Amino acid sequence: MKRLSAYAPVVMLVFLTVSVTWITSGQQPPAPEPFQADNEYRLRTTTELVLLDVAAETSRGRTISGLTRDNFKVYEDGKLQPITSFNHDDHPVSVGLVVDQSGSMRPKQKEVLEAAVAFIRASNPQDEMFIVNFNDKASLGLPGAISFTADINYLQNAISSARPEGRTALNDAVILALDHVAKGTKERKALLLISDGGDNASTRTELEMMNRAEEVQATIYTIGMFTDEDQDRNPGLLRRLALISGGETYLPDDPTKVAGILSHIASEIKADVAVAKRAGLLHDIGKAIDREQEGTHLELGRQVLKKFGESEAVIHGMECHHGDYEPRTIEAVIVNAADAISAARPGARREILETYVKRLEKLELMTDGMKGVEKTFAIQAGRELRVVVDAKKVTDDECYWMSKDLAKRIQAELQYPGQIKITVIRETRAVDFAK
Repeated sequence: MKRLSAYAPVVMLVFLTVSVTWITSGQQPPAPEPFQADNEYRLRTTTELVLLDVAAETSRGRTISGLTRDNFKVYEDGKLQPITSFNHDDHPVSVGLVVDQSGSMRPKQKEVLEAAVAFIRASNPQDEMFIVNFNDKASLGLPGAISFTADINYLQNAISSARPEGRTALNDAVILALDHVAKGTKERKALLLISDGGDNASTRTELEMMNRAEEVQATIYTIGMFTDEDQDRNPGLLRRLALISGGETYLPDDPTKVAGILSHIASEIKADVAVAKRAGLLHDIGKAIDREQEGTHLELGRQVLKKFGESEAVIHGMECHHGDYEPRTIEAVIVNAADAISAARPGARREILETYVKRLEKLELMTDGMKGVEKTFAIQAGRELRVVVDAKKVTDDECYWMSKDLAKRIQAELQYPGQIKITVIRETRAVDFAK
């Protein structure tokens, strides 16, 4: 298929993943030819409906999504024809997730896995996918007998089973992924590269990688998860790789830019851009509410968005960003993925490790001097305090009043976002042995 560049509004015929149908002009059908006395039978018909598959791309080769019937004009012999049917098709793709598993990625592995799983769930069920993990060396993550799969369990295990260690062979990994995606059966091919630095361990050069990218013509999206302090960072490499393949580079450096990331991702997978952007922009609105009000920031956010008339789609996208609710829409999955990507950036929570540890320690010290307390644990990043008491020294009624007293003490002495759940645990065990 020949590809042509196009810009919205589109006024030219281009090859796109939409179907445009129009009725031909009311011309008279040609007169039948005289009967031939040669015993040859001929069937003739007049076509009044024409189906055309078209695609719109930018000058850099990126697909233009979100187009409507009004963006197209169809001409026949110089005459403008009415478009009677207009449909979008979400064609399956061959796609590879290329995941940095070097030692510096260890603190971010959980967030990377969550983001990758969200990306997989947002994909077309007919997509064929694979994993490439890389540190000192690059390797395919799926079992040897499986080249591609749409099974989320296989894909999740392929990422989580790798141990973050060693250096970063980024060039080798991308070339391996390009070679593998070229074997895919789908017409469109793409790679998603997640890394926190440049290359420091490859046997292949950047030039070889770029040449291979041009040969395979897979769209490459790159996500850079690093800070200015990372010595091996190379955002320029990620940008060049995305640019040469018609993809996009994401370098999240501030939580407020999540909405922009969502816009790009939503465009690529044909989700509702407006809903994704707004849900991303408002995903933490509950944290801005006066903490005197009861409820988590998700519950408070729901109340505020409903009060000001936000759509249910935006509210659902907001409430799913921490995984507390099961996402029902693509936009909700994207919000969850973008939040995980942003959270993986060092310093995203604007709180250095020492300050964070001190806050948890101070929370655990709130039970000092209380009768019968055996152990105290601050969990869920300080959003919950669990207190284990001695069943011989504390009664069930005293557990109830202990939780109340702790809540009042924390409110009076500590500053914290949202709310803190206090759980007092009193347990009695009877143990014996059969001999």
